[in-house]
Amino acid sequence: MHRLPKHFSSTLEDLKAKDQFRSLRVSMPNEIDFCSNDYLGLSRQVAPSNFLRDGAGGSRLLSGHHPVHQEAEEYLARLFEAEASLLFANGYMANMGLLSAIATRHDTFLYDEAIHASMREGIRMSSAASYSFCHGDLAHLEEKMEKAKGEIFVCTEGLFSMDGDWSDLKNLVRLVETHGAYLIVDEAHSTGIIGPSGAGWVVQNQLQDRVLARVHTFGKAAGRSGAVVVGSQVLKDYLINRSRTFIYTTAPSPSETSSWLDGVHRMALADESRSKLWENVTLFHQVWKEAGLPQLSSVCSPIISVVIPGNTRVRALANSCQKKGFDVRAILSPTVAEGSERIRIVLHSFNTDQEIRGLVSSLQQGLIG
Repeated sequence: MHRLPKHFSSTLEDLKAKDQFRSLRVSMPNEIDFCSNDYLGLSRQVAPSNFLRDGAGGSRLLSGHHPVHQEAEEYLARLFEAEASLLFANGYMANMGLLSAIATRHDTFLYDEAIHASMREGIRMSSAASYSFCHGDLAHLEEKMEKAKGEIFVCTEGLFSMDGDWSDLKNLVRLVETHGAYLIVDEAHSTGIIGPSGAGWVVQNQLQDRVLARVHTFGKAAGRSGAVVVGSQVLKDYLINRSRTFIYTTAPSPSETSSWLDGVHRMALADESRSKLWENVTLFHQVWKEAGLPQLSSVCSPIISVVIPGNTRVRALANSCQKKGFDVRAILSPTVAEGSERIRIVLHSFNTDQEIRGLVSSLQQGLIG
């Protein structure tokens, strides 16, 4: 038996006592998916079998750079309407590599308190000062900007992963530019579902030339892994020379990169699935309203948070829905603030009208009794 630090067991017991303990749960084949990020159902499609099978052989700065990497980055730059793009292994590594590299110890990061953990981690790994601002509160952000030192980098998301709300990009860009700051947008959840060919929230708002960097991941709507940072050629050159998660890692293999590119191609061409996804979003809100349920905090997006305060209560409702065949998950504190525990629903293009109505009915029974 491994020798373990004593605080491991005491921490876990404390979490259990507070009903905050979380464990992995396998999705059963007969369950109806209402929790994955596979918005367009592309991970369910069989990929071509003729992908290259050779390995990368090293980092891209040494022996690992392959023509397929260049082909992919040129295509991704065009798709996301940027001057250049740089591939990373996944969204976590992209955010880590970007944010840990771009600021000096004289600079400041200001970030929406609801950003992804990977953005927070990248900021933490940098030498710059960092401060959060209240979620979506531009007045609070401006207060922080007036006190910030050096270059100011503001971090937000296109579509926020937990509340399902959209960032107010147009006003945010204006504010950032007024203070001579730079904006970084994580487009993980907006990639593939909005904008021309699924190019994201920044392109939808035609702000791509006014944002320093965007991170697009392929692990959600594109149904693959991998990620890309898009922006200017200067940004790409800087990251190639300064981003540790790019420099000190083996390049993705040509076959892996081809798989990523295939997924993104399919995503870009999936206009019919995108349309159906948004029809399902409209239907869910319509059925929810018809059921006389409390107004949702989430605005119109495929991510819908049904807030049910208390870990025990929200877990019970999630379990009840799962028993009826609906794969939804409870989001417990401390992942979200205490009192804002929730069931996080993710809608997809492949969910049927009957499934959506059935899910709302199951939630109604648990919420109203």
